[in-house]
Amino acid sequence: MAVVAPDESPLDFAVLDSDLLSDFAGFSCGDEDWEADLRDFLLNDALRQSDGRFNMTHAFYTQQDEPVGFVSLSNAQVDRSDAGLRRQAPYAVVPALLIGRLAVDRRYQGRSYGRHVLGFVRELAKSLPSGCRILALQVDTRNESAIRFYEREGFSKPPIAVNRGMQWMFYDLGPR
Repeated sequence: MAVVAPDESPLDFAVLDSDLLSDFAGFSCGDEDWEADLRDFLLNDALRQSDGRFNMTHAFYTQQDEPVGFVSLSNAQVDRSDAGLRRQAPYAVVPALLIGRLAVDRRYQGRSYGRHVLGFVRELAKSLPSGCRILALQVDTRNESAIRFYEREGFSKPPIAVNRGMQWMFYDLGPR
């Protein structure tokens, strides 16, 4: 594969292309409808949306080239008060990197691979040649395990940010 992900991750990554997509033919992150949506996005929409410059999907592999998961990223901006930056931000909206989708194959869940994918996203956001203060994502409100995962990883939920069954969550990349 490509380069080892930041922070000594056990995962390699590459930008998804048509050659790599075939590696994910058997990908499944679970049986719930939101998990089926993630698989459907990966196999049917990721490349087309990437070609349209709406996002970029990164594929992650073990050191033995076994497909583990993916993350789809795009640029965004969020309201500073939603992100918890009422007075700290000089603008009403702040620059963000949107995690459109993140999934780990069920065979690799529970092994900290999701944490390593988020580490890759954090390092990528910090290395962008432009400002990026917030990581933002939406998670299905029924997916309680994903919400708990993101909270353990430092994401927070704004007071009122549920829209059509999706919960916004934010991670502040600013100084700690």
